[in-house]
Amino acid sequence: MDYYEDVHKSWTERREHMSSPFNSSRRVRDARLQVGLSQQELGKIVGRSKQWISELERGNVKLSYDMARKISEACKVPMDYFAVVQEL
Repeated sequence: MDYYEDVHKSWTERREHMSSPFNSSRRVRDARLQVGLSQQELGKIVGRSKQWISELERGNVKLSYDMARKISEACKVPMDYFAVVQEL
């Protein structure tokens, strides 16, 4: 199993237990700001509009595996950075 298949399996398992879209959304915003990208710049890199990135960061759009991969590459963070798991 290659790295992306392993991460995809982990992502799928963890997504069911994520505490809220807001936590992942905040992490997208934090990662974007950490590398100094605007919403428009990140949108261009990942093939989405500035408005879509804004909706994602506000928790109105769910973060898919494919988009998490693209954003993680653009922001130079591991994909697991976005998989916030609810404490039990």
